[in-house]
Amino acid sequence: MEANEERSFIIPLICTFFCLCVTIGGLLLVVYVFVPDLSRPWQPVAALALICSTWLFWLMAYIYACIKHCLFRPNDNDHKHPVAARNASMSVSSAHQGRCSA
Repeated sequence: MEANEERSFIIPLICTFFCLCVTIGGLLLVVYVFVPDLSRPWQPVAALALICSTWLFWLMAYIYACIKHCLFRPNDNDHKHPVAARNASMSVSSAHQGRCSA
């Protein structure tokens, strides 16, 4: 029960962090473009780093999911996939129905 409560707190925390990164990065870009007197040379670099951090996170999550799927795939002989078995039985039953109705 305790792990479930932790997960429900982590996701909003990560979403809030990414929202703050994008907002602060956007504000830095707005200040750099529209208020050149207050801008510093490091602002566009920091703004793009903050905005791109969310994209980098999702790209890394996608790469992790692909690698996990490729490396840790169960053997077809050991585990039967219930979706594939269900689709096969559905196609057999639909083919059987097609012959009976013709």
